[in-house]
Amino acid sequence: MKIQIARLNSEFDELGAKVKFALGQGRDDLAEAAIARQTDIEDLMPVLQSTLHEHQTKANELESYVVALNAKQRELTQALREFAASRQAEVGNLDGRQAARVADAERAFGDVLVRQGGVETSLNETRQDAGKLRELTEMQRQHRIAERLAAAKAEQAQ
Repeated sequence: MKIQIARLNSEFDELGAKVKFALGQGRDDLAEAAIARQTDIEDLMPVLQSTLHEHQTKANELESYVVALNAKQRELTQALREFAASRQAEVGNLDGRQAARVADAERAFGDVLVRQGGVETSLNETRQDAGKLRELTEMQRQHRIAERLAAAKAEQAQ
């Protein structure tokens, strides 16, 4: 949308130069056509700017939802880590036979996932993928923070 507005502004300026040239050449008909296009652009600009403003407002609203969801995800991830740590402590306290039963149950659960849902990853692979996705989400968050910091510095420098 911004690109389209910039393109139309550029076209408007070019048409102004063409109007002057056409009038200098005695071609009022060509100048009239250029002025007609300039008028069309003038009529179109408020609509485009309004639409751009609406899209920016909606994007800001949606970004706030994403930020809130990411915060909730970090909260739930921390709770999951705490649960997994407590579960690991419980499994660590089991004797060899009980630990083997727990491992068998996890493998059986993975097999059910493969058969029923087409999921072809073990629980460990799922945890690894989740870790990578968490890392990616955190990278995106850090990038947003860096962008805002750069914008604030640029604003302050003005």
